[in-house]
Parts: sequence; structure tokens; C-alpha cells
Amino acid sequence: MPARGGPDLAGTTVMLVGVGASGDVVGNGRATAHAFARAGARLALVDIDSAVLDECAREVAGIGVDHVKVAADVSRPSDVDHAVGVALDAFGRIDVLHNNVGVTQYGGLARTPVDEYDRVMSVNARSCYLLAQAVLPGMRERGGGVVTNVSSISSLRQLGIASPVYDMSKAAVNALTRHIAAAYGRFGVRANSLLLGMMDTPLARAGIAKGTRPLDEVYAEYERRIPAGRLGTGDDCASVAVFLASPGGSYLNGLELLLDGGLAVTTA
Repeated sequence: MPARGGPDLAGTTVMLVGVGASGDVVGNGRATAHAFARAGARLALVDIDSAVLDECAREVAGIGVDHVKVAADVSRPSDVDHAVGVALDAFGRIDVLHNNVGVTQYGGLARTPVDEYDRVMSVNARSCYLLAQAVLPGMRERGGGVVTNVSSISSLRQLGIASPVYDMSKAAVNALTRHIAAAYGRFGVRANSLLLGMMDTPLARAGIAKGTRPLDEVYAEYERRIPAGRLGTGDDCASVAVFLASPGGSYLNGLELLLDGGLAVTTA
């Protein structure tokens, strides 16, 4: 049953790509899977990590919704075709494609090797391209659908973090989303980008752990820069993702939604 007072997505099939790890905090993908499940959606869960996928599947099963899981590397066309096929075999349609897959990259431009460029662009941008290619024909034929791509405000402005390839990959995601919105809007398909700011997620914590500064010190610095005074959470991302997929978001198309506590409007 949908969460009381929240969007009702019963009968809606959501293909959620990148369910994310869990730990001391819940990541964007995992929180979004939970939120879609609480809204009553049927879920096709996709991730490259089978253990993470199994864990997420157990959690949504506990919420009580129909679901399937597919281990796949969505930067590979054959894996995308397989994942979409499993979802269609199980549910007959894909109403919502939520792309949360992504990897980070740190290091200045001069120190970033070409194979790292290829890896990041493949996972972050090529996957969105392949998945869109796979699901859009069905959405167009049915006269409706929603594509939500998780991006970053670093695609729009420099945050003082050395991550040039990551920033490029997310800018490419924004451009693809705009194209889908413009080309498929007349067929009832909506596409929007969620541009996340500084988020407290397992992925962010793992990246900071690779450096020399303690987590509390880094987060305190981030919080001073964010007008809202705190980092974002997986639940922040999840609630907006569910709204965008719901009838309440039916006139939102081509949006680059800044989910960043106001960080992008500051100059600091």
C-alpha cells in the first residue's frame, strides 16, 4: 500500500538502475527504491553488484511490492537489453526509468589517464544513453513515460573539487535529458535531471575516506557553504524522484532541478 498521504504509484512499473550500497547512511538509489516501494510501484531493480542488489531486493520485498532484480553492467548494450527484457517479461511495461548509476572521479585534468576518462564516461553517460534507447520506444508507443536522470550541480558550476571527467559526464547527462524532453514530450514522455549538491551518502563517505582529512572536518566545511546549513540525504533525493514520477509532476519536463540546499546560487 502507498505511504499515507504520499503519491500513489500502484500499477506503475519503475526500472531503477543503481540501487546503491548501504552503511552508516542510506544512499540515493537505496532510499529511492524504498520510496517507490512505499508508493506502491512495481520495481525492476538493476545494479552491477549482486550482493547489493540482493540486499535491496530483500528490503523492498519487506515493504510488500512486486519486484524483480537484474545484475547488469548498464554500460554494455547486451546487459541493458537483458535487463529491460527481464522487466518487460515480469511486468509487460516500463513506465518510469530512474537512472541513479554513477561513479566518481577525483584528480586534476593533467593526472587523469585516458582509461579513467573512458570508465567514468561509460558508466555515467553511456549507460543513460543506452537505457534511454532501450525504453523510449515502448514509452512512445504507449503514449507516456518518465525518465529521471540523476546528475550533479558540478555539471553547471565548479565546486572547487578536482573532478573534471565526472563533471563532464554529468553535463552530458543533462544534455541527453534535454533532448529526450524535447523530442519525446509530444508523445507523453517526460524527462528531467536531478542535479544533486553535496550529499551525505556511502559513496561520498568512501571518497572522503581516501583522502587525508577526517569526515567531520570535510562535512563541516561543506555545511558552511550550503545556505540550508546541511548536506542532502538519500531521502531528499528519493522524495523528489517519486514526485517527478507521479501525476503531481505531470507538467514538469526538461527540468534541471537543483537539489542542493541552495549551494548553486552562492558565490562562496
